[in-house]
Formats: sequence, C-alpha cells, structure tokens
Amino acid sequence: MSLFPCRQATVSSFRTPPLDLTLPGIYDFHRLHNPTHPIFCWDTDDGVHSLTWATASQGIHNVARRVASAVGSTRTVVAILAVTDQISYFALIAGIIRAGHCAFPISPRNSDAAVATFCTRQALSMFFVSGDRAIQKLAQSTQGQLDGDSVVILGDIGRDATALILHSSGSTSFPKPIHLSHRNLVRMGPGNHTLARVDINGRILSNHSPPLFRVILSNFAPGSPPQVPTPESTFESIVPSNSQLVFCVPTFLEEWGQDDDKVEFSEENRCNQVQMFGGAPIRQTTGDALYGKGVKLFPFYGATELGGSSQFLLSKPPDAGWEYFKLSPHTSPVLIPEAGDEAISRLYFKPSPTHSPATLNIELDGERVYDTKDLLVCHPTERGLWKIHGRADDQIMHSTGEKTNPVPIEAIITRHPNIRSAIVFGRGRFQAGVLIETCTPFLPEDENASFIDDIWSQIKEANKGLAEPQHRKPFLYTAKGSVRRQNILDLYKDEISALYDLWEVQQQHRGSSSGSAVDLASLEGCISFVRETVRKALQLEDGEEGLGDGDDIFQHGCDSLQAIWIRNKVAGVVRSLGYEPDWAGASSSNFVYAHPTIAAQAQYTFEACNSGSDKHHGDKTQLKSELYEEKMVRKMLELVEKYSQSFPGHTPGGLTPRKEAILLTGSTGGLGSYLLESLVLNPDISKVFVLNRPNGTLGSEERQLKSFRERGIDAAFLDFGKIRFLEGHLEVEGFGLDGDVIEEMRREVTCVMHVAWRVDFNIGISSMEPLIAGTRNLVDFALSSFHDKPPKFLFASSIGVLRNYPDVFAPEEAVPDPKVALGSGYPESKWVAEQLLVRASQETALRPVIVRIGQLSGGRNGYWSPSEWVPSIVRSGELLGCLPRSPGLVSWLPVHTAASAFTEIRACEEPFLHFVHPAPIPWNDLVELLAEALLVPQVSYKEWLGKLEECNSSLTSDLESNPALKLLEFYQSVDRLSISEEGEAFGFPRLWTAKAVKHARSLHPPVLQPLDRKDVAAWISYWKSEAAGLLQAVPLAWIGGDPVEELEAGAVRVDEEYSYWVVFGSHVGCFVTDI
Repeated sequence: MSLFPCRQATVSSFRTPPLDLTLPGIYDFHRLHNPTHPIFCWDTDDGVHSLTWATASQGIHNVARRVASAVGSTRTVVAILAVTDQISYFALIAGIIRAGHCAFPISPRNSDAAVATFCTRQALSMFFVSGDRAIQKLAQSTQGQLDGDSVVILGDIGRDATALILHSSGSTSFPKPIHLSHRNLVRMGPGNHTLARVDINGRILSNHSPPLFRVILSNFAPGSPPQVPTPESTFESIVPSNSQLVFCVPTFLEEWGQDDDKVEFSEENRCNQVQMFGGAPIRQTTGDALYGKGVKLFPFYGATELGGSSQFLLSKPPDAGWEYFKLSPHTSPVLIPEAGDEAISRLYFKPSPTHSPATLNIELDGERVYDTKDLLVCHPTERGLWKIHGRADDQIMHSTGEKTNPVPIEAIITRHPNIRSAIVFGRGRFQAGVLIETCTPFLPEDENASFIDDIWSQIKEANKGLAEPQHRKPFLYTAKGSVRRQNILDLYKDEISALYDLWEVQQQHRGSSSGSAVDLASLEGCISFVRETVRKALQLEDGEEGLGDGDDIFQHGCDSLQAIWIRNKVAGVVRSLGYEPDWAGASSSNFVYAHPTIAAQAQYTFEACNSGSDKHHGDKTQLKSELYEEKMVRKMLELVEKYSQSFPGHTPGGLTPRKEAILLTGSTGGLGSYLLESLVLNPDISKVFVLNRPNGTLGSEERQLKSFRERGIDAAFLDFGKIRFLEGHLEVEGFGLDGDVIEEMRREVTCVMHVAWRVDFNIGISSMEPLIAGTRNLVDFALSSFHDKPPKFLFASSIGVLRNYPDVFAPEEAVPDPKVALGSGYPESKWVAEQLLVRASQETALRPVIVRIGQLSGGRNGYWSPSEWVPSIVRSGELLGCLPRSPGLVSWLPVHTAASAFTEIRACEEPFLHFVHPAPIPWNDLVELLAEALLVPQVSYKEWLGKLEECNSSLTSDLESNPALKLLEFYQSVDRLSISEEGEAFGFPRLWTAKAVKHARSLHPPVLQPLDRKDVAAWISYWKSEAAGLLQAVPLAWIGGDPVEELEAGAVRVDEEYSYWVVFGSHVGCFVTDI
C-alpha cells in the first residue's frame, strides 16, 4: 500500500510505488511499472540524453552481481572512496544495496585520520576505490588489501536492515557515521508528495545528490574522470536541459548573483524555474537581491538523519521572506522554546508512520526523539514559518556565563564582499573574537589599514571587536562548503590564546592612556570618573536620566559582562596613575558586585588610592577587611530596621477556611517544581496560587511545564484546575496584581510558601534588597487576611546563613549575630529576611516558620544542575583523572524529599527547622562510588586542588568544559579550613534536625534512606544525558546503557548477568554488586 495520496501526475503513465518496500523492491517496481520514465538527463555536444528506469535497473543488477562476486556472501559494510560522476556513483550505491550489503560512501575530502576512524568504528574491511592517484594514495594510507572471493547475490533482507551508511560533514567535530535502514530511506524520499506544494512529477531538477524520487535529475554526463561541478559548469547544464528546479549549494547562487546574464536568465524563466539551496546559509544581501528581481528562492531543510524535512517547493514564495520555510507535514516536529528567548526554538523530530529518523538520540517526555540541535526562529506574524538561527552546540559560553550565538554574527560579517568566511570564538573567555578569511590576499605585515577600515562597518554591525589577523593558515571546509568550525579553532588555538593575552595588555594600556586626565586624589574626581565609566558600560547617552550615583546598577540592567568591563577599566586607570599594581586584587573580580553603586565604587577607589604611603605593601589588608566587615554588618542591620518598621495589625475577618489554599512563590525552580507537584497531589489542598515574575513571551504555565519536563515530573497526572497561575512583582505593593485577585487571595489563602530567591553568589546585598522588600510585602499580605488567624508563613532560608557559625553543630533557632552570615549577598540577604520574620512574629499575630535548607541533591530523575559545585567536582574527575578525598560528612537531601517535607510542615508551630539529611554519610564513601563510576583514582584534596590550579594556569583552560574552574576560589578556601571527621565536608556547618524530623514524615527512616549507589547512579545518568552533557566516559553498567525491557518506576528484576536492575523514573540503572 502507499502511505501517501497519489494525485494526477504530469506524466500520467508514472505509477507511485508503495512505501512499504525495501529500496531494491522500489527499484524493481520502477523497472516493471515505469520502465520508460527518465531518471537522469545530461547535456552533450549532440543534444540532451536521458537514462530511463529500465536501463538504470539493468545497470543496478549488473553492479550487484559484480559486488557480490567481489565482496562475498556475508552481509557487510562496503565503503566507497571514489571520485566519479553522479550517475555511476548512484549505480554503485544502488548495486551494493541490491546485493544485500550496506553501502558507506565516504567523502574524499576527509583526512586519512578520519577515514581510519571510520574503519575502526565500523570494522571496515571492504572498499571500492576509484583509480585516480589521490584517492589511491588516500586508500593505501588507511586500509589493507581486500579479499576477492567469488560469491552469489544475497537473498531477501528486512526493511529495518541497514542499507546505507552516510557520514556527517564534520563541521563541528570528526565526521560521524549514520546508519540508514531501508525503512528510513524510503520514508525520507521525496516521493512523499507533502514535501512539495505543487506537483513535481516529470519536472527536471538540476541536482548533485542520489535520486530517491520521481522527478528527472539533470546531471553531468557520465565519464572518467568526472566533471567537477563549478558554478559555471552547473549553470551551463541547467540551460540546455531546461531544468525547472535547481538544487545547489549557496555559493553557486552567490556566484550566479554576480553575473547579470545569469540573473537575467533566471528572471526570464522565473515562471518555470525555482532555485533551492541547502547545506549552508546564503548571504542576506545576495538573497535579497535575487528575490527582489523575481528569482524564486526556497531554503531546503534536512539532515542525513532525517532526509528532506521542509516543504521545499510551495505554490508561491511566502510573502514573509525568502529565508523562511515550512516543515513538511509528513514529519512530526517538536519545537521547544529556548530559555531566555522564547522566539527561538530547538527542533526535535519524533518517529511517525510517515517519517523515521535514522537516529533517536534523546528522550523527551518519555519518548525517544531525534534532537537536531538546530535553533529556529519563528516568523513574527506568519504561523508555521521558520528560519535557521544557528546550532545549539555552536553557542559560545563565556567565562562570565554569557552566551554568544556565532551564526548571526558571522552572517552579518560575511555580507562584506571581501570576506569569504568568519568564525567567532571565545568559549571560556571573557569576550568573543573573530577569525576572518578574506576573498583577496591580505597580510598583516602589509599594514593595510584601509582593509580594516573597509570591513569595520560589518564588524560594528555585529557589535564585536575585531582581532587583527596574525596568520595565513587556510580555512578548512566540508564538501558542502561549510566551514569546519572546530578544526579551524584547533588550528588557531595558539594564536587565539596569544590574542587574549595581548587583549589584556591592551586593556591596561587603554586604561593608562585614558587615565591621564582623571583625578583620583579627590572624591569628586573619583565620582566623576566612575560615573563616566559606568554610564559608558550601560550605553547611557550624555544627559540621559535614570541612573543616580546612589542607584544599584544591577537594578538598572548591568550584567556580568558589563561588570567585568567596569572593573577592568577602573583597575587600568588606577594602575596607570602609579597606585599599587595589584589594586584590583584587593577587590578581586567582585569589585562591582560588592560596590553596586557609582558612589560606592568611587568611595572604594578613593580610599584605595589615598590611604597613605604604605598602600603599596598591603600592611593595612587586615584593617581593610575588618572595616569591610563592619560596613556590611552595618548595612545588614540597617536593612533589618528598614523593613521591620510599622507592621500592620491583623484584624480577624470572621472567616474560617474550609479547605486549604496555598500561595507559592518560585514554583519554576528545582525545589519549587517538586513542591508544586506535592501540593497539587495533596487531597487536603484545594487551590494553589502560583506567583512568579513575568518572563518575556512565555507564560507562567508554559514555563512550569518546561520545568516539569526537565525534572521528570509527569504533568499528565496533575490536576491543573487546582493551580491559579499569576504573574507579578513581589517588591511592588500588591504584587502588581489586580485588586480583585488580591481580595480573592485574602479570602482563600491559608498558607504562604515563600521559596523564590535569586541564587547568585557574586552580587552584593544591596542588589538583593528587592527580595527583602518582597518578603516584607508577603508579610503585609498575610496580615491582611480575612481569616480569624493569619495564614501560616513558611520561608525557605539557607544553610548559608550559618556559614561562619563557630561551633560544629548549629541548633534550630534564631542567629542574631549578622557576622555568621557574612560572605556574599545571598546568605546576607537571607539572614536579613530571617530577622524581619522574627520581628514580625514578636510584634504581630504572624507565626512564620523559617526552614534553613542545606545542599539539595538530584531529584527523582537524577536532575542536578551541572553548574553547581558538586557536579563541577565530578566533571573535574574526568578531566583531571582523579577525584578528591576529604574528611567530613555530607547531609545532602534529595530535592523531591525536601519538597515533600515542606508540604508536611504546614501546621508546624516551631519557628526554625533545618532541612538536611538526618543520616549523613562520609564524603569519602560517596567519592568512592563516583570514582568507581568514572574509572578514576581517589587522591588527597590537596593533590586534586593542585591539578585544578595547574589546569587553571593553562592558556587552553576552558571554563565551560571544566566548570570547577569557576569555583576555584571556593575550593581553595576549603583547603585552608580544618575539617573534622564528624563535621560537614567542605566546611559547611552541621545542622541539628530533631525538630524537622519530628514534624516532617518524609525525613523519617525508613521513608528516607541514606544516600547510596542508586542515588549516585541517578545523578550520573542525568549528567551523562544529552540534556546535561556533563560526562562522557561512564560504563554502561552505571547508567543502564544496555537495552532492557520496560519496567515500572521502582521495580526490581533479578538478572543472570547482573545482580539487579532498578528503575528511577524514566532512567534505568544496572549495577554490578552483591546482594
């Protein structure tokens, strides 16, 4: 049967084959039912010639017999390493498949190392090699002699047998082999009518790829050596063959766009001719120019794993723009918005009856799908239209945590007519740079300043600095014309490292050159200088209002990149004027975070530069530290006083609630997501008001579902009718909500659960003030309740509040000394919020419960953010080849357990509780399991730290691949501590938990078991997943890599090979152990 509808064909005699056949079956079908239908045509001196299916089928059978004779009777992978014409190449591939073998065409543009890698991975022992000298030399360097025993053609094969192996282009890494079955290939083929919105039967397509569908393909004439496709030779074949469709790489279109005669020909034939392009983006200027002249352009989206996946031929070009396309309805795409930019979506494909991706590489909502890693941008007004934005794996993560998408930047830069290609770099670095390959030769020693001036408009448009070229190494390209990004970056690794070193020097020099007119001897001069620096960083125009000297710049949009720029600028000027060379070291990288206002930065700079003649020797370091502590303590106490004034009284309203209703903040975080699940599943709770900040175009419900998916929470089992999603701002009076909504909440809410807090250990407490204000507004809301008693108030505080606690164990009670929480704005602001709530409990009818939460470990599906300090240590184990032993215990609590316990303390009257694991285990027991999983040794903490510091000093250190480097200062501070065996590992305080265990059943044994191997396996399973991408080399026995039958969550099955199997949510873990 045919899976697709047949429409009246232009060539009425053509019969569409059923798509439940193998490829040889389809070829035989054409031989029997469409013998006179042309498949190829080509131009020669004596006219246009064509090849019909009858002749092609006979050729395929002839090749199959020769293949069978040469290869043997055992089905195997037959590699093709050849330079030959398109028709002969097709016949060879089809013949290999017809003989029952698997064809593996390898691009001759691969290096011998790449071909050797294919040989190893695919166990290749059989090649068909063309006779030209270059290919013979390549073959001789990568494989040995081939056997030549005579055999017969193999019998029938199944539709799921591998028919063809293609490899990726290698633009991001070594080329990877992709196995395509007969089922994959048949469903990929554009015999599927839904790929085109008009009938293409009988039309002539100028093409340079193997044919799988019913148009007639115009190719070069068969011959040896083959004719090399160039823009000129390809166009010359288009004209005589009267091709109505042209499929080519963008470089050909760009070349034709420069030739008025070719453009004129396209204009004259635009009623019948369509230009399709794929494999790489076309220059915007070229596309706009051709499209503006009436040339029909259609981007063709597809992949080796998918086949053609877009409607490459619409009935007319979309008015929205030539660069947009529609995904074909025969596929089942899934588009998930990217965090931080809801207009950009990541594209996945699910298998369906009409489309079978060759690779299913990730699990999404419990179903295996193919993650293309392509990022698409939706059209602003036309639903269903998309254009390529870039690749998710091309995203550059800088040392600041900022991300750069290189693709649109490179597209802007390459619009310049003298720029052939551009590669943006900067992974793990503070700022991005760009490598440029010019169309015409240019050497830096020519001192051709006019060239830089000429291209600077493009660089300025891309808003990135240009690194002047110091090289003449050629760029490397794939066969389809796209640049081999990673190979090029590896090639220029030394130059890039030197470039960043030079940039640091230049930054200091620029600071020096601009510092001559700066007066740092007076406070007024410092204020003027810092004000100018900050306003320039925030791109505020002269005279533009809105930022006062006492305003927090982070509340005015300052990001981490701008903060570092400000710090470098100030440090450069200070050095240039002869002040201590390591002045910035006194403030470290946190200078701007610790002093988030212009006035504070100016005051610090003035004091640092005018503190006496001995400032160069650091004799006052201790005094400065003590002064800073006093200043921060003063600030914390001031905030407590500011937000503890004039609490409103509670007036009983005569209402007694019949059911419970919860007001929850921070529901999209880790704890918040599991807490919302627990609340909705609780039959005693009738409603949950979820209050989150607005976030771009994605609503609260969509963000919540996304968070659920990441953490393995099945939203299908949740009654969303219980949830009232609200968007507002806690620091604003009335949260920015309508008065009717506030009144409804005052009538119904029986418990406030305040979880939302900014987790950023860099910024100072001043930047956290809006969170403290939000806490006070929640207190005021609770006291305005119409109930006889105010709602319960549960506040999620942190173990960080006790970071400087003097004893080993910290009790579940208030800590009035602010010095205990000193260290960063996060714990300091939590301490202020605690004191605010203590004051409220003393002066009002509110009885808050403050829950100090310790380190939370991964959830039910193992989700544990790779950016946290524990996953960072584990990642370092792979990179450094070891993991650190250390004294002390770990009392990490699984995040879903903490959420359940939080739900269970709604009626608790204790003012303070501690949520940590009541049965901690030694860190060394845990690290033993982690080392076993990673197959690395355990070493002393000092030895591990030394390796990490050595890695940090390397010019090639990468903060993204080794996230532990971002936390180096924390790990160094741990090395200076004296930690006992009964203390908490890594210098954290031990917390008493007696009261928490009494009121929260989820913290009781045997409900809560000590952390063990199954917990570690769940974390590692997530860290190795595509979503996290943290780990690579983990044995399958640790992550359940072998295929197993479906088991329900929590099920255990005895197995002969392994001791037992355990299922954690959607992850299957297999452990070799004794029972």
